[in-house]
Amino acid sequence: MAMAAPPSGNYPGLQINRVDHVHFGQSMTEVEHMLEQRARPESTEGMSRPGIDFTVTTGSVMLHFDTGKLDRITLDYAFDFSMPLIVYDVSWRNFDAIGKLHLTKGMTKADFVKYLAAWEKRAQAQGAVRSANHDGLLRDREYDIDSTVVEPLFDAILIGFGPERSIGKNGSSGDSISVSFVTAGMAPVDRRKAGTLDSVTFFCDEFNTRSRRPPDSSKH
Repeated sequence: MAMAAPPSGNYPGLQINRVDHVHFGQSMTEVEHMLEQRARPESTEGMSRPGIDFTVTTGSVMLHFDTGKLDRITLDYAFDFSMPLIVYDVSWRNFDAIGKLHLTKGMTKADFVKYLAAWEKRAQAQGAVRSANHDGLLRDREYDIDSTVVEPLFDAILIGFGPERSIGKNGSSGDSISVSFVTAGMAPVDRRKAGTLDSVTFFCDEFNTRSRRPPDSSKH
C-alpha cells in the first residue's frame, strides 16, 4: 500500500490506517491510487449529483469527494479514535486530546459532552466565540453547537464554524463537525449500545461546490 503524499495546502493529514493519511482538498485520483480502489458514485438519495459526488470506503472510514476533491471525512464507530483527529488548519477546531480527555471507541454521549465542554473552553481561550445570532451567518472565528434528536433514527451534535456563506433561501454552508450516536430505536438493529458513539464526520466547505458560482471567464 503506497504512502500518501504530504498535504498540498494548509490542511493537515489525518491517519486513517497504519500507513495512509488523507487531507481536505486531496485529489480523488491520488486517493484511489493510494488505497488501490476506485471511487463509487455517492448513493445518498436526493442529495448526490451524478458525475460530481463520489465516495471511497476503506475499513471504518468513508471519504467523500466533490468534483474530484476530498471535502468530507466520516469515521464510523469502529475507527481507532486513539489516533489524533487533526484535520483543520485552525487548531482550536480539531478533536485532538485535551489533557486526559479524548474521543474513544464506544464512548457514551455523556462522556462526549464532557469532552465538548473542554473543547469549547479551549476554543474560547484561543479567541473563538460562540455565536449568539442563531439566525444569521457565522462569522470568522465564530462557532455554534446544535443538538438534534429524532427518534428512532437520529441523535447528533453538530458544530458549525464561520465564516459561513449563503446557499439560498434560509440556507448556509461552512466547515462543520457532526457527531452521531446510536439511538434506542437503532440499537437492536445495529447490535450496539444506545447512546454510544456512532460516527464523526468532518466537513470542509472550501471544496464544496454546491451553490457556488463558476468563475467569470470574462474577467480573465
